[in-house]
Formats: sequence, C-alpha cells, structure tokens
Amino acid sequence: MARAKSRKKPCSICGKWFLPDNRRGKEHKTCSKECSKERHRRNCDKWNNRNKPHTKANYLSKKLNTVAAPRVDEKGSIVLPAARLNLDLPRGLIQEELGAKHLIIIEYIFEQFSHRVPLLTYQPEKGRAVFKTRLHDNYL
Repeated sequence: MARAKSRKKPCSICGKWFLPDNRRGKEHKTCSKECSKERHRRNCDKWNNRNKPHTKANYLSKKLNTVAAPRVDEKGSIVLPAARLNLDLPRGLIQEELGAKHLIIIEYIFEQFSHRVPLLTYQPEKGRAVFKTRLHDNYL
C-alpha cells in the first residue's frame, strides 16, 4: 500500500521545518518534545488569562486546602505555604491571632490589590517619584 506523501511544515514554536507524522494529520504542530511542552505551556497561559476568575478561585482553594490538612513542624505550629510576595507581615503573629486560613486570605487579597493599585516610589536616578503599577519585592 502506498503511503501518502506529507509535506514539511514549520514548527509553531521555533519555526524550524520538520516532516510531520502522517498518522497525526493536521494536529502535528511542533517539531520536538521541547517545542510541544512550550506550546502546551503557552496554551495553558492563554486559557488561564481567559478564565481568570476560575484560575484565581482554584489557586486560593488549593492554598486553603494545604491548611485543611496541615503539616506540623517540630514546634507544633502549622507549616504554611510560602507567600508569592515579600509582604514583611508578622505571619506568626497573624497566624496565632486569626488562624492560618485567615492569614492566607489576607495575603491573597493584598496580592490582588498590589497588582492593581499604582505604587508611588521615589527613584533617585530620575530625581522624582514614579508610579509603579505592580509591587515587587524591592519596592516594599
């Protein structure tokens, strides 16, 4: 039985020309496993950006679930997941007074505000104050 000839086509990630597998048909878009993984990562980013409410709720629920089944250190205190921003909050004190779930929610809310509220910072190299749109560790 004669095999159908396939034409070379460019990889959707790196642009390198490759010979697609006939059995995969038009769905073969990348030349290698690395490019395939990068394509998957990009598609996941697109999906997450289009579905932000779902992504945010999923992220927060995963963080809260880590507290529902807590890991305890040798001192007997709950080991919390690390915060994504350096907030310089007294985490231990907040955890003692309010509880671990409230601490995670406070950090999450502050993180959401920090991405939206402009931050006025002084930049000596420019000699003036500048608005930053996102908080970074070095501006806290």
